[in-house]
Amino acid sequence: MDSGKSKKKKILFISDITFAHTIGGTEVATARLLNGLSEDGTYEIYLFSGTPKDGQRSLEPDSRIHITEFPLYPAPGDKGFNNFVIANPFQISKLIKEIAPDIVHVHNPSIFSLMSIRVARKYRIPLVYTNHIFAEHFVPSIKTWKQKQSRKIVDWFFQKYMGLFDGIAYPSQIQRESILSKYRLKNTSVVISNGFLPFGEDVEVQKPESWKGKTLFFTISRLSVEKNIPIIIDAFEELWKQYSEILLVIVGDGIIYDDLVEYARTKDSHCSIIFTGEKRGEELAKYYKMGDVFVSASSKESEGLTTLEAVSFWKPIILTDAQENAARQFVQGNGLLFLDGHSDDLVQKMTQYVTNPILIETHGKKSLQIREDYRFSYSLEKYKDFYETYLLKK
Repeated sequence: MDSGKSKKKKILFISDITFAHTIGGTEVATARLLNGLSEDGTYEIYLFSGTPKDGQRSLEPDSRIHITEFPLYPAPGDKGFNNFVIANPFQISKLIKEIAPDIVHVHNPSIFSLMSIRVARKYRIPLVYTNHIFAEHFVPSIKTWKQKQSRKIVDWFFQKYMGLFDGIAYPSQIQRESILSKYRLKNTSVVISNGFLPFGEDVEVQKPESWKGKTLFFTISRLSVEKNIPIIIDAFEELWKQYSEILLVIVGDGIIYDDLVEYARTKDSHCSIIFTGEKRGEELAKYYKMGDVFVSASSKESEGLTTLEAVSFWKPIILTDAQENAARQFVQGNGLLFLDGHSDDLVQKMTQYVTNPILIETHGKKSLQIREDYRFSYSLEKYKDFYETYLLKK
């Protein structure tokens, strides 16, 4: 490896789909950290990642990031919403040897990352990992014998995979405790929030005329099975039968988008359920601003990036009380929890905001106070401290 001394330490990020066309919370959080570290200037930042065939990017990387792109392919049968890199292991080995990074930071489990981990181990480069997901995201609904066996395999893989790293960062204490209760991990770990980076705060919005005077419930999410969007639709249907001056806006795209649209059409309230598709940047900020109450039925979140963003836009939040829903940490007098999987209880919680509009204002003000503890600048400094722990050991 290159033995020459560099003015700056080098951090190599490994992430299959950062800055790629289709995004979720993991990609947003990783891209934000990459850009933040690059703009900060403490380290020289490198990235191994995939690029989609259409060449489009969801998020723009800072120009100072050294990016090496690899072919990105969609997983079979999922409409291109999950993608993975196919790379030559000899090419990866050659590139890592040339870059000579001081730390390798991995952000999603994959064959691509395993190749990089093997090389990093060979050259004794410190390895760190941010755990953005739960194993259940790979096998979200365990109903059949086949799914149960798949879950066992996934759990076995996760324990082995996470044991490869010198250190692990978890976005929340709730996720950290959950993972450590399942897997026997001996590596050191820290909790570092993904943090909130302000965007679209100066954007002016005007609600469509037909939306005015109505309570607007909204959810912003990657549309996949584990997000449990049908529970929100079911609850909204029952609430609409009692209070017609309400709307449900579903912002996002994903593998089950068409299925959710068809499901909503079976409801009497379908004309009051709006699907926007994926929104980004200032367009996304408009929906955070127009919405009155943010709702999520997801039962497994490593932190809940869109929930944090809703809090940061001064919104009340309604979330599930599921043990592994780390987003519930944001409910601090600014929202309500409903029984996981129970749409009837969600109806009761939503009703409180319809019948008592003052609650929207008071909970919104409380959200504004909470967001100060989750600014991205704090997270950035914590990651720099995390890196220094391993750089000092070299």
